[in-house]
Amino acid sequence: MRPSSKSTSKSTVKPWGFWATVGLSFCVWSVFVAAQTIVFIVALAVYASQEQTMMLEDLTQNLATNGLILAIATITSAPLCIGLILLFIKVRQRGSITDYLQLRMPTQTPWKTVGIWCLITVGFIYIIEWLKALVRSPEASTFTLDIYKTAHFLPLLYIAIVIAAPVFEEIFFRGFVFQGILNSRLGAIGAVLFPSMVWAVVHSQYDPYDMGGIFLFGILLSVAQLMTKSLMVPIAMHSFNNLLALIMVAIDP
Repeated sequence: MRPSSKSTSKSTVKPWGFWATVGLSFCVWSVFVAAQTIVFIVALAVYASQEQTMMLEDLTQNLATNGLILAIATITSAPLCIGLILLFIKVRQRGSITDYLQLRMPTQTPWKTVGIWCLITVGFIYIIEWLKALVRSPEASTFTLDIYKTAHFLPLLYIAIVIAAPVFEEIFFRGFVFQGILNSRLGAIGAVLFPSMVWAVVHSQYDPYDMGGIFLFGILLSVAQLMTKSLMVPIAMHSFNNLLALIMVAIDP
């Protein structure tokens, strides 16, 4: 008697290889930068027409830390880039996008697992802030404070920083890029370190101490993804971290 085809057929996730992942990731990030640049240029034109006496250099610098413009740019570019990532996954295989990205809750005690990793995030933040207080210069990065003060419409900023940015960045770095490297010769170590380094570098708006903290947080997010096999865990951790950052600015500006 032949075994049932249902018992033997099982879809196997085959992510893009290393170089394909790098190339496609470059395409995604290029679209992200292009979309944000378009929003920035439109905003620059609008602000320039209203601020006739302001020097162009000063105006450009002000827009770079403008919370409202950042929120609009993030909310505009994030869905576009997520859609592009999903398209690349579909081109690679006709299986489930959820399986490719491991975009599901942890299999065992899901909410408890998410809660534990969020508590770990709190402990991580405390340690990093303590370390930075020991070594950083008086001229610390004020980026978060600057965007909060210039948000004009705080709900939009919270949507961008707590939802749109974490969801896109985790689908991109701990999802698409992570899986491509994990299944290459670089394996788990490369999947943890490589996306974390790139993620830190693209946050160049912060000072070197904050970028170092971002790199270490990226490692923590990657380890969480690796251990839980759930992209929802680093998404929750990232969103929780950003929410705490905005709350701290609101409480102690």
